[in-house]
Amino acid sequence: MKRTSCDIRAANRYEMLRRIIAASPTSRQEPAAATGRSPAPVATLAGEPPGLRAIAEAGSEDPADGRPRGLVAVDAPGGALIGVGVAGTYVRVELFAPALDVPARAGEDMRPGGSRPEQVAGQVATAVGSVVARAGVEGARVPGPSE
Repeated sequence: MKRTSCDIRAANRYEMLRRIIAASPTSRQEPAAATGRSPAPVATLAGEPPGLRAIAEAGSEDPADGRPRGLVAVDAPGGALIGVGVAGTYVRVELFAPALDVPARAGEDMRPGGSRPEQVAGQVATAVGSVVARAGVEGARVPGPSE
């Protein structure tokens, strides 16, 4: 399958987020160096509108080898991520808060004969709606692949 520039940007964004979450707080340079990219995508993440922001500025550090570096960290009220698992016999959905805790889960067993794409998509949509409602997260605070 051919990847579009939008797919590549989304993959880069989520890789940066994953690294920042794992090492929070961290300098902008550390996740950039670990992924072979410039610090610019980290700055972009930190500059998103507050309702969609996943990371925020978190002060600075004064390394012994140079000038102070700005730190970024997970912006706890900044949003949530949703993971979807689809198998031959079930659909499972989990909502992850930025600190990677799981405030809500939902799942359904596949109904016999219910594995047509539109049926599975309906089950996924229902489960996503359920976890968003249970976690008390506004739907707009769950970033989608187009962001």
